[in-house]
Amino acid sequence: VLEAVEKNGKQAIAAWNPDGRSFQVFDVERFVLEVLPQYFRQSKFKSFQRQLNFYKFHRISAGPFEGSYGHPCFLRGNEELCRTIKRDQTQQSSFLM
Repeated sequence: VLEAVEKNGKQAIAAWNPDGRSFQVFDVERFVLEVLPQYFRQSKFKSFQRQLNFYKFHRISAGPFEGSYGHPCFLRGNEELCRTIKRDQTQQSSFLM
């Protein structure tokens, strides 16, 4: 998704951080209108955030990448490692994907 966003020149909406270990959504409104409908079934940013939590992404709460999201297996340019990310089956939710 981030590669497509970059390819389409929409880095002002969301992009990888320079370290390649996390990403940030810069414009939530445009992300919801332009990105979510193309790639996800969610139509609300909070639902997207919940899905990130189910896949064990963490929100960076301090430092230069504050507000970004990362996962140890979500690294720029490493699609194979990304495929190892699995939904946390221990979390119960009434939310349907």
